[in-house]
Amino acid sequence: MTAFNWTVSKLVAQIAQQPGDEVIYSFHRADGSVAKSTVNILVQRILAVMTKARSCNEEQPVVALFMENSAEFPAILLGLMAAGAVTVPINPNTNPADVRYIVTSSGVKYIIAGTSSPTFAIDSLGPGVEISTAESWVEGGPGTLNIADMPDIAGTQPSLIIHTSGTTSKPKGVVLPQGSLLDNGQLIANHFNFSRSNQLTTLPLYHVHALTFGLFSSLTTGGHLHVLESFKPQQWRELVTREKIDWTSIVPSLLPLLRMTGVSREVAPTLKGVFVSSAPLNEKAAGLFEKHSGIPLIQAYGMTECTCWATCCTLQHWRDEFQDQCRSIGHALPGVDMKILGPDDEELGEGATGEIVIGGKYLMLEYLNLPAVTAATLSARGLRSGDSGFYKLIHGTRYYFIAGRNKEVIIKNADKFSPSAIEDEIYQSFPDVAGYVAIVGYPHDLTGEDIGLCIDTRLFAATTTNKDSFTAFIQAMHASIRPSVVILKNSPIEKTFTGKIQRTKMRDLFSPFSKFMGGPRFVDAPD
Repeated sequence: MTAFNWTVSKLVAQIAQQPGDEVIYSFHRADGSVAKSTVNILVQRILAVMTKARSCNEEQPVVALFMENSAEFPAILLGLMAAGAVTVPINPNTNPADVRYIVTSSGVKYIIAGTSSPTFAIDSLGPGVEISTAESWVEGGPGTLNIADMPDIAGTQPSLIIHTSGTTSKPKGVVLPQGSLLDNGQLIANHFNFSRSNQLTTLPLYHVHALTFGLFSSLTTGGHLHVLESFKPQQWRELVTREKIDWTSIVPSLLPLLRMTGVSREVAPTLKGVFVSSAPLNEKAAGLFEKHSGIPLIQAYGMTECTCWATCCTLQHWRDEFQDQCRSIGHALPGVDMKILGPDDEELGEGATGEIVIGGKYLMLEYLNLPAVTAATLSARGLRSGDSGFYKLIHGTRYYFIAGRNKEVIIKNADKFSPSAIEDEIYQSFPDVAGYVAIVGYPHDLTGEDIGLCIDTRLFAATTTNKDSFTAFIQAMHASIRPSVVILKNSPIEKTFTGKIQRTKMRDLFSPFSKFMGGPRFVDAPD
């Protein structure tokens, strides 16, 4: 059985040993106001949430968090974990059809909604699901709750289900144990010697990246975590300077915006480095940021399926970790086993490209209700990442490099989208267009990748689909999955002889739109 260092009860007990009036969590609203949580406030809120969760008429209630970043988020998540509940974080901007699927497939009976979160996707769920506010969960009188009342929840117990899109048509629920989440946060902290540091996360707390680097890396080391309600470049710069931030983490799409703020070593002398993860890194954007700021970018790599980070570069050697202008994703972190496997599952040597396979104690338990997909992803060799890569020996250590992705998945602003799932959304309303349309992910300077749509316009003559109605449907698609650019071509969609869509062959059609924001923009394919 996997041994974990942390449980939530141990974490809360450690937090309670700090001075009660010490501020350890600050939520910075977009309007500039700040909600600060002291040790006493956070602990009492965690206990209040735990007590309420344990009063549910279920041994292990399944609770969805339909919340943006907020002052209440950490206490609610930790309180649910302390009670042994299963928590299902949901991005409030998720396509409503996917929200309904997530709630139903996960067995969610309770939803906690944030004050500023749009609720239209959950208002129509109907009976059987109890919806309440975040504020109502953190209420609890001081002195009425006791840390000694916390149950001893095993670190191996399922604790979090985070849904991620991939090659399947519906979001996959990644089931993670609480010990893995807490230990991965401390793993990152130990690697960079965090100790009572000021950390800043710009990412949403429903994302595993912000939970491990951010909430758990801060709380396990006695730090102070600053969280933004939403990313505003100038607010980010002012916060980094005023609060003397030591470490922060971003997704690659934010780099051009950070560079525009003029942040530099002189402006932010305490900032040791900026972690960048969760999506492919544009080397040109990375180089420009480092050149103008003098602040190191430290790339990390991981997946929700391995809790968060499996590899990370080092601060000492950050200028050395390149191979033909390709930036390394770093070396395997302690407790992580990395392999490069060939087509026959043989382990490959230095410089040879194969599939990245991850082992160790931070792996998911399963994909919820998907035993066949779980078996295909988790094997005796480890977690099959779907990414291809290789390693080089640098300073006597294996440093890994990404060579490409084997999976059909679009990563836009660190969120993952399945092309086939978006196509299925279209087919539900226009079944005749199957075979005439293709969703294509294409490189984008600001978002990493963006969603494009190719249409073989001959479909309007070959089927009963009306062009105006179909165009209106595309324009009205939910913003999270709506194509930004639609290419109209009077030729077939590229496919293999077996009928599989060859999306990579259509990517070049979208190259003129690597800076385009907005949409959908309809354009004719070049002759």
